[in-house]
Amino acid sequence: RETPSNRNYPLRVLKANIAEELGLDEGDFHLRRSRTAPQFKDETATLKELGLVDQSMVFVAMGAPMSPDQYGLEVYIYRPEEIKSPFKHIISNFPASETQSIGSLKRQIAAHAEVNHPANKLRLRERSRRDAGAIFRDTQSVRSAIRNLADGHMICVQLLNFVERTTRQDMVISLRIWRPLKRKIQRSDVVVKRKSTVGELWELLHNRFDVGVDSPCAGYPEPDPEAVAGDDESK
Repeated sequence: RETPSNRNYPLRVLKANIAEELGLDEGDFHLRRSRTAPQFKDETATLKELGLVDQSMVFVAMGAPMSPDQYGLEVYIYRPEEIKSPFKHIISNFPASETQSIGSLKRQIAAHAEVNHPANKLRLRERSRRDAGAIFRDTQSVRSAIRNLADGHMICVQLLNFVERTTRQDMVISLRIWRPLKRKIQRSDVVVKRKSTVGELWELLHNRFDVGVDSPCAGYPEPDPEAVAGDDESK
C-alpha cells in the first residue's frame, strides 16, 4: 500500500499513519527497510535522515519496536556433547540493551519458553560459525561482553546442571578429559576462582567429571603384575 508522508516528519508519524490504515496497535509492530534489514529504532528521526524518498518501500514487521540502545540477538542452544550438530537456533531477534548486565540478560533468556531453565544454571557465550566462544561474565555489561555488538549477533546458551556465576575474580579453564577405557576425549570448560589451589581444582574435576581426586592417573587400569614381571625378565 502507498502511504503519503512528508520527508521532514519523524518516523513515528509514518508509523501512526500505517497503524491507522492497517488497524494495528503501534506497539505491536516495527518498520524496516526490507524483510532482512535492521529495524528502524529511532522513531524521532525524520524520513529524510533515514534516507527514505518518494516511492521508498518500508517493511512492516510484527513485534514490539526496540529502543536505540537495544540490539536483536540470535540465540542458540549449545550442547557440546552433540559433536556433529552442537547448535540449535531457538530465538530470533531477542532484544538486549547494551547497558544491561549479562546476569540480567541471563534471567530474561532463562524465562523464555524455548529455554525454561534456572538462570543461575545458564552459561552465555559467544557463538562463531563453528564453535562456542568466550564465556560471558555475569557482572559485565552486554556492550563490554559482546564484541562487535549489532543486530543479528549470535550468542549461545549452555544449560548446566550446577550453579555457576562468573565474575572478574574467576577464570575459565578449557579442558580435554581423556578417558582411555572409553576411547574418548571430552571437551569442557570450568570456571574457577583465580586464587584456587591445585587441590581445589582437582576436587572440582572429581565432583563434576568423576575424575580421580587422589592422582592425575586415578581411573586408569591397574598394570598386570605378570606382564610387568615379563618385561623385567626380558631386559
